[in-house]
Amino acid sequence: APPRHHHPAQAAYIVYTSGSTGTPKAITVTATTLENVVEWQLARRSGSQTGVQLASIGFDVSLLEFFVTLSDGGRLVLPDEDQRRDPDLLLDLLADKRVERLYSTPAFLHQLAYAWAQREQRPALSLREILLSGEVLRLSDELHELLRHLDNPTLENQYGPSETHEATANLLTGDPH
Repeated sequence: APPRHHHPAQAAYIVYTSGSTGTPKAITVTATTLENVVEWQLARRSGSQTGVQLASIGFDVSLLEFFVTLSDGGRLVLPDEDQRRDPDLLLDLLADKRVERLYSTPAFLHQLAYAWAQREQRPALSLREILLSGEVLRLSDELHELLRHLDNPTLENQYGPSETHEATANLLTGDPH
């Protein structure tokens, strides 16, 4: 590893969040905090190598999409704006590029699962890790159906307010029902 040229307490980025209070505020995330979160994610990985970058650059999950994938030698797929907004186009991209890891909100994952369930020709997806955050996770019939058609996927619901720089996670494996 190259030598570090920053102080561990140096700011890596600032994110605006309403967090648990509902009042927008700026949160400074240090280089050490970012490193710790990336290392935590890497230690929990199931070994997938190809990720997709979907989150807005203003959402701190985008940093996990970048750094977790690239720091482990993985490949990061960059969809265009049409693919980001259209679940059908995104499904085709995920299948074509054999994306194995997806960070998402539960609401967006439900849109993706619904679009997949409505298709006559369902694309074969390579998703092995689905990491969710940002809101409550509820499992719909369409999501159950999608998960049943994946090869031994893990679904992980994560929660971590930016103010504390900590996260909790619930890893779901096995039969989706």
